[in-house]
Amino acid sequence: GIITRLNDAALARVITLLTREQAFPVPVIWLAFGSEGRGEQTLATDQDNGLVLLSETDGSGRQTSLAVARAINEALDSIGFPLCAGNTMASNPQLCLSAAQWQQRLDQIIRSPTREHLLEATILFDARAAFGPVEPWRVIFSAACQQAKGHTRFLHALAQHALEWRPALNFLGELRTSKLARSSVIDLKKGAIQPIVSAVRVLALAHGLTVVNTEARLRALAQCGAILPDDARAWVEALGFVQLQRMRLNREQAESGQALDNQLVLQRLNPLDRRVLREALRQIERLQRRLKLDYAS
Repeated sequence: GIITRLNDAALARVITLLTREQAFPVPVIWLAFGSEGRGEQTLATDQDNGLVLLSETDGSGRQTSLAVARAINEALDSIGFPLCAGNTMASNPQLCLSAAQWQQRLDQIIRSPTREHLLEATILFDARAAFGPVEPWRVIFSAACQQAKGHTRFLHALAQHALEWRPALNFLGELRTSKLARSSVIDLKKGAIQPIVSAVRVLALAHGLTVVNTEARLRALAQCGAILPDDARAWVEALGFVQLQRMRLNREQAESGQALDNQLVLQRLNPLDRRVLREALRQIERLQRRLKLDYAS
């Protein structure tokens, strides 16, 4: 949360400085997606953002908006927020849309849950207004979440997609590792973070919740009676432990001048942390069983 708030402050300063030189032709909202949108950023991050144009504009105005967005993306890259390799950025014309176009985009994703649309859903349903007025996006996003709540086909497809992310456990319930430079490693993002984040997203949308932070989603699910409070606490603690290990890993890599990644060398964990990690992954696996029972059968 602290990292996200610092990054939001950096974003606001970059936008303020650059738009003094060339302003957006219409009022805008800068959207944050992914871990930044959820408020779950760690030290290893890249850009995932979009733009809402709050007034209608002609082709020239749209091109100006894209040019300003590109300047902002490049400025963020220059201060340590790498450009997104998949071009999930506000300078992408497909992510620089009017409010009405964003409504249509989310509606299309829900009504037609193709493989491509499901991938988009994992990004756009973690969106947050990081700069600009919050209320217009809240209205758009709330309406989309309510629509998703009543769309069984979309929820089942999204649940199936979420279950493709498997916790790093073998069939015996023990830690499943891969080899990297003669070390046994676990990918904390693919083998732990993605499985729980994806599963909780489905449950939140199934109940019309508009919060996007994973912990907040779990607590809100418990409050509305969708899951048991004890389960919510267990899954919050599982996520917190994995995120703690990820932060420690990135800090050690940064201090030693290494590239930041999510590959945790298992031998570097003490026996207690290894057992806790295994239990955290078992809790995530239990969450997936709940998801499969409710939405993917």
